[in-house]
Formats: sequence, structure tokens, C-alpha cells
Amino acid sequence: MSRIILISFFIALISNFAAAQTDTNNPHTVLWKVYHPQNQDTSYLFGVNHNFTGAYLDRFPIIKEKLLSSYAVLNEFDLLHIKQEGSSLKFEDSLLWFHYVTKKQRRRIMNFFVDHHYMESFINTLDIYNLHSIFNTIVGFYYAKTLESKKGEEQLEYYCARLAKDNNIITAGLENMEEHFGNMHQIYSYTPVPVVAEMKQSATLLDSLINIYQKKPESYVPDFADWMKDYYHLNFSYDFKTTPSLDDLTNKNIMERNQRWLPELTLLFENHPAFIIVGVSHLCYTWGIISLLREKGYIVEPVKMD
Repeated sequence: MSRIILISFFIALISNFAAAQTDTNNPHTVLWKVYHPQNQDTSYLFGVNHNFTGAYLDRFPIIKEKLLSSYAVLNEFDLLHIKQEGSSLKFEDSLLWFHYVTKKQRRRIMNFFVDHHYMESFINTLDIYNLHSIFNTIVGFYYAKTLESKKGEEQLEYYCARLAKDNNIITAGLENMEEHFGNMHQIYSYTPVPVVAEMKQSATLLDSLINIYQKKPESYVPDFADWMKDYYHLNFSYDFKTTPSLDDLTNKNIMERNQRWLPELTLLFENHPAFIIVGVSHLCYTWGIISLLREKGYIVEPVKMD
């Protein structure tokens, strides 16, 4: 009898240890509390999925509560300034997307983005890879609405920035618009020539996707739909002990941006309670912002969402 009890005890112990390890990587939250033992100020990291709307905050009032109690709110880039001032971004002429499409494709692609409130002058400054990124943002935004019980009309980060401004909280960005889109462009700048064939193929694919989406937008499911569902249900892992290969240029780009932002974040945390909004992928892995802050001596704890 005692052997059975002892075995049961060890099974329970192992199960609890495994659960603890799982919870460490998947704490079912997108909000993290940040503070330093030598500082009284408490800041927060909010890991977002860029496709969701402001309605996401209605599911988790704790996020809005912590945002409104902050001294400053920082997004990846200054959304309010861009909305008002636009951008002076300009890639090399040979890289601009419209050189790689027919007149018919150019008209259809341009009309799509203009219909979704992007200025023609801005779209004409982009390469095809940035254009694909914006397309994914648009279709992901509308797909997110099928997951949200309450429908929001403003993109999540912009909603947070406007909410902060309306409540006289400082808003800013960790980088400007040129740096932001330049980062995405940099991912592809490592790609060896021939670029022309690749860009033509990518432009044709974008035109095809737009055509499919426009025929039946309500039933269009983006290829990243499963990730969006996992984010919505807080069912994903931060993989703090994993170091993904930097041969993947997206991983390399995220890691470099995290390292570039870190000095600004630590300086801010030393002086004011801040609320930082970044894509949730910036918080994951050994080179994520959470791991980097912990290496600097900061305590970073998950916040319960309910």
C-alpha cells in the first residue's frame, strides 16, 4: 500500500513539474509586469497580434487599466504622428512594386489599397514585399473580426495610442515609419539576385490574392489564421529557452530590433512607468525583450488576464 502511495506521489510531483514548465512557456497572457528591484516604478509589456482591433481590450479590461495608469505609451512606431503627417519613405526606384506588374494589375492593386484607406502616394513608395505585408494586415484585420465577439473598427495599436492621447498620456514610437518599413525591406535585401524574376512572381501572387479576396472577403481565410486563433485564445508558447535559427531573416530582423530597442526601454523604465506595445513575437525566445530584460536584472512576470 505504501509503495502505491509513494508511486502516486512521484507521479503527481512529475506532473506538477511538467505543468509548471508548460506554464512558464505558456502562461496564457499577453501582458507582462516589468520592474527592477532597485526601482519603485512598474511598467508593462503588451504583446499584440497586429491584425486585431481595439475590441480586444474589451475582453481583457486589465490591459486598458494598466495602459491608463502609465506615464507613457510606446508602440513599435509612432502611429498618431504617421496618421497626421504621413511618411517620407522612399526606396530605390528600381525596387518599387509597380515596375513588376502590368497596367491592369497595377490599377487593380492600387484600387484595393486606396479602397482600404491607404494613400496612393504612400503605396507608390513601397516595394512588393512591404505591399504583401500591408495586404496581410488588411485581410488579417477583417478575419480577426470573425473571432471577436464585439466588433472593433480601429487597429489595436492605433486604438491604444489614441486612448492614451485622449487621456493626456505621452505617446511615442520605438522607431519611425522609415525605420519600420526599412526593417521589412531589409529582410529581403539579403536575398541574392536575380531579384527581377522573384519580384514579378511576388507581384503576380499579390494580384491573385487580391482578386480572390475581393470575390468573397467574408469567407477568405488567411494562411496565418491558426496563429490568430491561438493568440485570441491565449494558447501559444513564448519558448523562452529556444533560440531559433538566425538563418531565418525574419528572426534575425526581430532580434536586431529588440537589441536596438533595449537601451531606450531600460532608460524609460528607470525613470517612468511605461506601457510598451510590440508584436508578441518580440517577447518570445532567448533573444526576446522579456529574456533580454531579465538578463539586465529586471523582474518580468506574467499578468493574469481574468
